[in-house]
Amino acid sequence: LKSVFLMCRAVLPGMVARGGGAIVNIASDLGILGRERYAPYCAAKAGVIGLTKSLAREFAPQHIRVNAIAPGPVATAMVSLEHMSAEWVEKELAIPQHRLGEPEEIAATALFLASDMSRFYTGQVLGPNGGGKTTLFRILSTLLAPTRGRARICGHDVVTEPEAVRRRIGIVF
Repeated sequence: LKSVFLMCRAVLPGMVARGGGAIVNIASDLGILGRERYAPYCAAKAGVIGLTKSLAREFAPQHIRVNAIAPGPVATAMVSLEHMSAEWVEKELAIPQHRLGEPEEIAATALFLASDMSRFYTGQVLGPNGGGKTTLFRILSTLLAPTRGRARICGHDVVTEPEAVRRRIGIVF
């Protein structure tokens, strides 16, 4: 949470000076669901979601969009199935697609949120998760209802020019 806050604090003045921009924060579906024995992690990711929503409301008048991605389990070093007990593997794969997400699938969501295709999105949390418990419908219907915002999901592939997007909004990979 601290690193997300510090990064937002560092890039926002430049975005205000340029007259706009987009911030994409990374949270986790566990920031919404919680999980036993993961309280600090879940609390930090819930904090990222709250920070995202607050900054979105504060900086929308300056044409700065702030959104978050709350992915389900993704095949990374942090979620290494071969080092988990059978009980934890079952928990991680207890989603309709019965597989972990791939980092590229999360990156595609980030590119969409950073692109002009999402110019009406701010304060939103997208949850690529293989059909897990935090589907976009559930997030929108429970967490985002108070914002009276509307999300439009594109039924086609998002095509962006990553270099142009990175230059425009100052993303560093």
